[in-house]
Amino acid sequence: MIKYLILFLGLCIIAGCKKDLNYIYAFNVNGVARHGNNYTATYHFDTAASLQEFAANFYIGNASDTNYVQISFSGNGYITPGTYYSGIINPGNTVCSFAYNNLHNYYSNVSGILQIVQIDTVGHILKGNFQFKAVSNVNSSDTAVITNGSFASVQYH
Repeated sequence: MIKYLILFLGLCIIAGCKKDLNYIYAFNVNGVARHGNNYTATYHFDTAASLQEFAANFYIGNASDTNYVQISFSGNGYITPGTYYSGIINPGNTVCSFAYNNLHNYYSNVSGILQIVQIDTVGHILKGNFQFKAVSNVNSSDTAVITNGSFASVQYH
């Protein structure tokens, strides 16, 4: 009987994990889990200046919603897999920043980490993880803490 219970619990865990794979992104905002498939992602590479710029908005709700998490980075040459920190210049002069918008209350990042796990420059797809802390531009004592952020199969144009 114990063997069947363990097998059943294992299958429930696997089924629960599989459900999460249906989402392109997931993160926690002040401890509240958010996930979805509504996002925009843009990429621009200026060959003359050898400068690349990337930005993605992960919407909490639909793509016209004013609730979203934003990740952006720019630097010399193509971005490569690795860990990038906000507030400092990373290898390749890459700078990353984060923002959170909650019903027109914009939060600017104080600190954050972006880990690019995989980048496909032919298929234009990114996979990675992130976390950051941001402060409201309206009330400096109001903070947003974004944790356990991840994204997969984010296609940029």
